[in-house]
Amino acid sequence: NKSPPTSWFLKNAAGLDKGTTRPGHEMVGEVTTKQIYEIAKIKQQDEHLAHVPLKGLCRSIIGTAGSMGITVVSDRELVNGEYPVEDLGEEEVTEA
Repeated sequence: NKSPPTSWFLKNAAGLDKGTTRPGHEMVGEVTTKQIYEIAKIKQQDEHLAHVPLKGLCRSIIGTAGSMGITVVSDRELVNGEYPVEDLGEEEVTEA
């Protein structure tokens, strides 16, 4: 069983119909690190991604968001009390 594409989750989380037509030049929406984490938990259920660490999935999703023109903002909290937001890689996360 395969979940929807990462881009579908990101568009829904950001409330967008589509991503940017100019990646790297135009930002069209934003999602929080908590939303990234929740998407990663869903994607990790996919058989072909089950072996990928959650942190790796989060980094991949952050990269996809960037290429879609979606800014990732830090919500600066422990997600479910277990995954520090700081561990997602602050160099890739824009402060709110």
